[in-house]
Amino acid sequence: MLRGLVLAAALMSALADIPVHCVHRDILGTWELMMGESDGDSSATCGHVTPDRIMTMVKHNVGPTNPRFTVKRTLTVEFKNPNVVVGPEGRQGVWTTVYDEGFDIELDGWNVSWQ
Repeated sequence: MLRGLVLAAALMSALADIPVHCVHRDILGTWELMMGESDGDSSATCGHVTPDRIMTMVKHNVGPTNPRFTVKRTLTVEFKNPNVVVGPEGRQGVWTTVYDEGFDIELDGWNVSWQ
C-alpha cells in the first residue's frame, strides 16, 4: 500500500513543470526585444515583484504593449539552429539557452541575457 502511494506521488510530481520552462525549440524564430535603460542595477525586473508569484504578470497586465518599464531600444532578432542569431542588417552572432529559463545573446560586440 505504501509503495503504491509513493509511486503515485512520484508520478504526479513528474507531470509538473515550472511556468517559465522554455527549451531550445521554443526560442527559435523571430523576436522583438525591448530594452530599458541600463544603469548597472542587476536587481531590476521586467515589471514583476521578487520573488515572483504566478499571477503577478497577469495582475499588472504586463505584456508587449505594457512592459512596465520605459523602452529605450527595440531590437528584432531571429534565432536559428543550432545557435546562430541574426540581427539588424543580417549581422550574425551566437546564442545559447540559460538553463531552461531564458537565453544569452552575443551580437555586435555586446552580450545580454534574458530570463
